[in-house]
Amino acid sequence: MGIAQEVLKQMVINDKKAPTTEAPRLHDGPKTRERSASKPSTGDKVEMSQERPERGTSLGGLLGGLMDNYGGHRDCPPVPPRPNVQPAANRDDFAEVDFRNSERTPELIARQEEQTRQGIASGQPFQFTNGNGQTEQISLTRAEDGAYHLRGADGHDVRIQSSLRPDEEQVALARIADAYTQLPNGARNVANAMELHRDTYGNVAADYNYRSGTIRFFNGLENLNEAVFNHEIGHGVGNATDGVRDGILGTLWDRGVMGRTQGVARGWGEATAADGRAPSQYSNTNLGEDFADSWSAYLEARENGPEAVERLRRAFPHRVAILEQTYASL
Repeated sequence: MGIAQEVLKQMVINDKKAPTTEAPRLHDGPKTRERSASKPSTGDKVEMSQERPERGTSLGGLLGGLMDNYGGHRDCPPVPPRPNVQPAANRDDFAEVDFRNSERTPELIARQEEQTRQGIASGQPFQFTNGNGQTEQISLTRAEDGAYHLRGADGHDVRIQSSLRPDEEQVALARIADAYTQLPNGARNVANAMELHRDTYGNVAADYNYRSGTIRFFNGLENLNEAVFNHEIGHGVGNATDGVRDGILGTLWDRGVMGRTQGVARGWGEATAADGRAPSQYSNTNLGEDFADSWSAYLEARENGPEAVERLRRAFPHRVAILEQTYASL
């Protein structure tokens, strides 16, 4: 098949992939905060998704589409609903990891929410203690456009836009600060912005945009928890450590010639094959979701102590070897 025919074929493929629904949009101002939350239908399952940049009909867009299909592992758009998928974090699938998150007690939650409330009111840096007992000086300020800005001791700035009610925002900001301050500094850099939507977006719990470093959480507070947060951070970490360069020529070479997979740490495909089983049902979606779910499980195991990490290592030795190297490099 000639290149012209291949390009035309790819244009048709891309048109068929176009989403039929538009994600909720955030609008600054008080009207957004007054909207009522959408209620999911009974029995809805929620999935996590990695958001891929939209492919246009320009030369770059067409080459990008060709790379997606012929450059090794196929990267997926937001995953459509599938039957029998565990909700959001798929916590119960990781038999080797305790996701009870009991370290964040009601007393600690109340203290964190008060710390963030006072910090926003004062506009000054403040001491914040996370669920691991670590205390860090952070700042949480609000800009004139209504967006919040979170900065940790490392100085990285995360812009947070919200369409939640003020009382929901208080809960959400404390949750984000708790999960964020538990990350290694290098992993924080993959998140430049976050959006908190009260509306649902199909069955998607949250997604990550590789180009902008933006994480979006949907359905109010329902999916804003540590496991989903770390899963989306995992997409960013995978993208930062995949060895695939930006730019059309670099990406074509690294994926098409070197055989690297975009969105996962180097060697991840071989590691999953060597381990011989999937760590969660959702990780079967693609290698990117496998890496993100495994990253989330690894962080939780680290929080639970050396024995938890060892259990995870015994179950998935080749994945954990890469995760340990990746974590140490951040």
